[in-house]
Amino acid sequence: MNNGKAAAIFKDIENPRFTNDEKRIAIRTVLNFETFNSITKQDFKNALLWLINFSDACDNMKKILFLCDRKKCGENHDCGYCRHTSDIKHAVNFCCESNNINDGFYFEKETGGNE
Repeated sequence: MNNGKAAAIFKDIENPRFTNDEKRIAIRTVLNFETFNSITKQDFKNALLWLINFSDACDNMKKILFLCDRKKCGENHDCGYCRHTSDIKHAVNFCCESNNINDGFYFEKETGGNE
Protein backbone atom coordinates (compact mmCIF):
# COMPACT_ATOMS: atom_id res chain seq x y z
CA MET A 1 0.00 0.00 0.00
CA ASN A 2 1.42 3.39 -0.94
CA ASN A 3 1.76 6.17 1.62
CA GLY A 4 -0.97 8.33 0.08
CA LYS A 5 -3.58 5.60 0.24
CA ALA A 6 -2.48 4.63 3.74
CA ALA A 7 -2.87 8.21 4.95
CA ALA A 8 -6.28 8.53 3.28
CA ILE A 9 -7.55 5.34 4.93
CA PHE A 10 -6.01 6.33 8.28
CA LYS A 11 -7.75 9.72 8.18
CA ASP A 12 -11.09 8.04 7.32
CA ILE A 13 -10.67 4.91 9.45
CA GLU A 14 -14.40 4.47 10.19
CA ASN A 15 -15.34 4.37 6.53
CA PRO A 16 -16.97 0.97 5.83
CA ARG A 17 -15.77 0.91 2.22
CA PHE A 18 -12.31 -0.06 3.51
CA THR A 19 -11.77 -3.61 4.72
CA ASN A 20 -10.38 -4.39 8.16
CA ASP A 21 -7.20 -5.67 6.49
CA GLU A 22 -6.78 -2.40 4.58
CA LYS A 23 -7.26 -0.44 7.81
CA ARG A 24 -4.69 -2.53 9.69
CA ILE A 25 -2.16 -2.20 6.84
CA ALA A 26 -2.81 1.55 6.66
CA ILE A 27 -2.19 1.94 10.39
CA ARG A 28 1.08 0.01 10.15
CA THR A 29 2.14 2.05 7.12
CA VAL A 30 1.37 5.38 8.79
CA LEU A 31 3.29 4.35 11.90
CA ASN A 32 6.38 3.98 9.70
CA PHE A 33 6.10 7.55 8.34
CA GLU A 34 9.08 9.71 9.25
CA THR A 35 6.76 12.69 9.88
CA PHE A 36 3.04 12.99 10.54
CA ASN A 37 2.45 16.46 9.07
CA SER A 38 -0.91 15.63 7.48
CA ILE A 39 -2.13 13.37 10.31
CA THR A 40 -3.91 15.16 13.14
CA LYS A 41 -4.15 14.21 16.79
CA GLN A 42 -7.85 13.45 16.19
CA ASP A 43 -6.89 11.08 13.34
CA PHE A 44 -4.66 9.18 15.77
CA LYS A 45 -7.43 9.08 18.38
CA ASN A 46 -9.88 7.73 15.79
CA ALA A 47 -7.42 5.05 14.67
CA LEU A 48 -6.74 3.98 18.27
CA LEU A 49 -10.46 3.81 19.00
CA TRP A 50 -10.99 1.71 15.86
CA LEU A 51 -8.18 -0.65 16.94
CA ILE A 52 -9.71 -1.04 20.40
CA ASN A 53 -13.15 -1.76 18.95
CA PHE A 54 -11.69 -4.18 16.40
CA SER A 55 -9.77 -5.97 19.15
CA ASP A 56 -12.90 -6.21 21.32
CA ALA A 57 -14.86 -7.63 18.39
CA CYS A 58 -12.15 -10.26 17.81
CA ASP A 59 -12.23 -11.18 21.50
CA ASN A 60 -15.99 -11.73 21.27
CA MET A 61 -15.75 -14.04 18.27
CA LYS A 62 -16.49 -17.69 18.84
CA LYS A 63 -13.42 -19.77 19.42
CA ILE A 64 -12.87 -23.29 18.16
CA LEU A 65 -11.31 -25.79 20.53
CA PHE A 66 -9.71 -29.10 19.59
CA LEU A 67 -8.81 -32.11 21.71
CA CYS A 68 -5.26 -31.41 22.81
CA ASP A 69 -2.27 -33.71 22.33
CA ARG A 70 -1.21 -32.52 25.81
CA LYS A 71 2.25 -31.54 24.53
CA LYS A 72 1.76 -27.80 24.24
CA CYS A 73 2.91 -27.04 27.78
CA GLY A 74 5.49 -29.80 27.98
CA GLU A 75 6.19 -33.23 26.55
CA ASN A 76 3.39 -35.64 27.52
CA HIS A 77 2.29 -33.16 30.16
CA ASP A 78 -1.02 -33.86 31.89
CA CYS A 79 -1.75 -30.75 33.92
CA GLY A 80 -5.51 -31.06 33.67
CA TYR A 81 -5.73 -27.82 31.73
CA CYS A 82 -4.53 -29.33 28.47
CA ARG A 83 -7.66 -31.23 27.55
CA HIS A 84 -8.58 -28.73 24.83
CA THR A 85 -6.60 -26.22 22.78
CA SER A 86 -7.29 -23.54 20.20
CA ASP A 87 -3.88 -24.27 18.64
CA ILE A 88 -4.47 -26.66 15.74
CA LYS A 89 -0.78 -27.63 15.82
CA HIS A 90 -1.57 -29.49 19.06
CA ALA A 91 -4.94 -30.93 18.01
CA VAL A 92 -5.11 -34.70 18.39
CA ASN A 93 -7.21 -35.41 15.28
CA PHE A 94 -5.52 -33.09 12.80
CA CYS A 95 -2.53 -33.64 10.54
CA CYS A 96 -0.38 -31.24 8.60
CA GLU A 97 0.56 -32.16 5.05
CA SER A 98 3.75 -30.10 5.19
CA ASN A 99 6.92 -30.86 7.12
CA ASN A 100 6.81 -27.23 8.28
CA ILE A 101 3.73 -27.08 10.52
CA ASN A 102 3.69 -23.28 10.36
CA ASP A 103 2.72 -23.14 6.69
CA GLY A 104 1.00 -26.47 6.13
CA PHE A 105 -2.51 -27.46 5.22
CA TYR A 106 -4.35 -29.07 8.13
CA PHE A 107 -6.91 -31.81 7.74
CA GLU A 108 -8.78 -34.03 10.15
CA LYS A 109 -7.54 -37.61 10.38
CA GLU A 110 -9.92 -40.30 9.32
CA THR A 111 -10.16 -43.18 11.75
CA GLY A 112 -11.22 -46.72 11.18
CA GLY A 113 -14.17 -46.52 13.50
CA ASN A 114 -14.24 -46.89 17.27
CA GLU A 115 -11.21 -44.85 18.28
